[in-house]
Amino acid sequence: MPRSEQTAVQGRLNVHAMDDSVRIEILDGNLRSIKLDQNLGDVSVELPIGVYVIRFHQGSQFVEKLAVLTPSSPVVNFWLPDKEQPQFVTAAPVLNTATTHEWQSGPARQLSRSDPLPPPDGHQGGSHLLLFLRDPFRSNKLPSGITLHDASGQKLFDLAAAKDRNLQDHWAGAHLNLDPGAYRLRRALTRGTSVEQIVYTRQKWQTQIFLMTAEGERDVLRTSILMARSELGFDFNREDLRWTESALLALESKSNIPGSVRSEMLWAKFDNPMLGIYAALLHLRRQQIDTALMREVFTNLYNLVGALPDVLAIGWGAALRDETVRADASFMEKLRQPDACATPPMLVESWKHLRHASITELNLIPAGSLSDLIGGRLTTGSPWVTWLGNLPVPETLPTSTAESVTVPSVSLTSISPETLAATGGSETGGPSWPGILGQVYVIARGFLEGTKSVTLRVGLPALAEMLGKHPDCKFWLRTQRFSDLERRMAYWLQPAFDPRLDKMVANDTKFKNKLQKASRERVTDEATLLRDLNMTSTTALRVAWGVFAKLFLFPVLPSPQQIDAFVKEESRDRDAFAEVLFALGQKVSQIIHPPSDRTLSLLEFAFLYYRGSPAEGPVGPKSPDQLAFRLNQGEFVFGSEREPVSSLNLTLQHAELRQVVISALESTAGKALQLPEKWQLRVVPTLEQYSRGNLFPVLRDEASFDATTKTAG
Repeated sequence: MPRSEQTAVQGRLNVHAMDDSVRIEILDGNLRSIKLDQNLGDVSVELPIGVYVIRFHQGSQFVEKLAVLTPSSPVVNFWLPDKEQPQFVTAAPVLNTATTHEWQSGPARQLSRSDPLPPPDGHQGGSHLLLFLRDPFRSNKLPSGITLHDASGQKLFDLAAAKDRNLQDHWAGAHLNLDPGAYRLRRALTRGTSVEQIVYTRQKWQTQIFLMTAEGERDVLRTSILMARSELGFDFNREDLRWTESALLALESKSNIPGSVRSEMLWAKFDNPMLGIYAALLHLRRQQIDTALMREVFTNLYNLVGALPDVLAIGWGAALRDETVRADASFMEKLRQPDACATPPMLVESWKHLRHASITELNLIPAGSLSDLIGGRLTTGSPWVTWLGNLPVPETLPTSTAESVTVPSVSLTSISPETLAATGGSETGGPSWPGILGQVYVIARGFLEGTKSVTLRVGLPALAEMLGKHPDCKFWLRTQRFSDLERRMAYWLQPAFDPRLDKMVANDTKFKNKLQKASRERVTDEATLLRDLNMTSTTALRVAWGVFAKLFLFPVLPSPQQIDAFVKEESRDRDAFAEVLFALGQKVSQIIHPPSDRTLSLLEFAFLYYRGSPAEGPVGPKSPDQLAFRLNQGEFVFGSEREPVSSLNLTLQHAELRQVVISALESTAGKALQLPEKWQLRVVPTLEQYSRGNLFPVLRDEASFDATTKTAG
């Protein structure tokens, strides 16, 4: 038979692993990996007759076998015996793994079955938590800085204080008695930062947290979380615990998709809820899911451990895939329990489903909750939801984001689109866009007034368009006033503003146009934004509002419309005074903005000194100290030496402004210009009161000015 005809003959290779979470890879005769639609547990694929290499992966370990398809034997069924399963690394010292040693697994079991420590102050107890740190390589000292906190961040326990430890065998642990609920596990890193993750305890259950260091390293390499009945504790000989650790490894790679469903991993959930959660999340990766199975798994897990966010994520994963599930009112009622997701899930895979659900379920992630605060701050490289441990106390509700400077809280009930447009010019005196701002007015008002009509799909295109037309937007985004989250949001909407692309955009017009086109195409896809920025819709809405408010509603510098209103008010509609003020717009101050390479005019300075920065809002502080803070935050500097702006600098700049205005007044109308008697300033005892006065009366009373500056000094 010619070779071409021989290779055209097709056979079928059926590969099975005893463990549903073992990843199967098939290589052809040239050792090229064959693309598979599913690769966990079972693989059935049609292949040309030939010789193939089968790899069974668990973690970084794998076992290789050969399979031969011949014309006489075109169908081959290959089973990997359980005893040949690859030995993989696990944080939990469970049966038949590469890092299990009896001198650590035995003490872990004994500690889990011992009497727990007394409940912390304010706790009644009822749920148990086993915290066990180990170095299976016995290569270094155990790390310190591992602490347990409640959901608000209050420290409850420091593992460094644990009496149960064995330095020779490199382990330390504690058995805690806590109120059922959510807790934050914090780990200090050797580079000086710390990371946190969420863990849950449940009545009559023991949550088991195992932390393992790497060989020669002091940071924790892997974390495992198991759950067992409180009276049973940790039993390292249970075979399903090895399945659990294997399933956790499978979750770490997004490319792992299970094959046919077998019972062990899903039905063992009655004694092992974490195995049920892992297996269900893996099942949801399939192109076609078994909805009935997922509903049953969700219900059983819900009855076992309650409305854990990871359990709810399984329900949402099924509901988002099947409209018949969404039509079940009783099922959806369980998913929509108020504040059930105020704390995040334990697993990244669960976070993905909740993040997707938050697009339409605006109440799913409460604003100001811990789940909201971690949005966009998550670390990568772990199957667990982890974040840098510098969050504020949850249940606060900043107007923009927790890490950004507060945007003034203001009700928009009485603000019309026209008024909003009048305040919406660029920070550097650019144009305003009433049509776009009218759209954003509806979004902003709905968001601040708590309506549920606001969606990212409506707001993002308008915000993207506004950013694209702002003449100096990219310079302002780089200042300290904007948080990292706000910058990431703006750069996602307008990639050309990203400083990493500056040279490419400047030198390649076609590339810049492609970026802008891609931006216009994706801004209506909120799911992509939430995935790319790794945040929920609640967080995304607040971050988008922060970007909009800081640039268009409460900018650092006044808009041209605000300048005009200032001149009109100060001049009392007298043309001669107005002329003097408008002339200040042609004179530069000593306040410079290096990011945009521009200098404030004396007219802009006069507005800021007497009215305060628009960033403070209508009721914000207007003192010189606050103005200095706001200008520094916007990365303004003072003078040729580019000093930080201070209240003293502002006083000196005001003295210069005073001299310029006096000279202008003296030369106006043949020195015949006089102020009405009612405008004369009486007494201004403090600099703060002085700064709130009207421009011309202050400048006409030199004695009061001198007395004021001396008092302030």
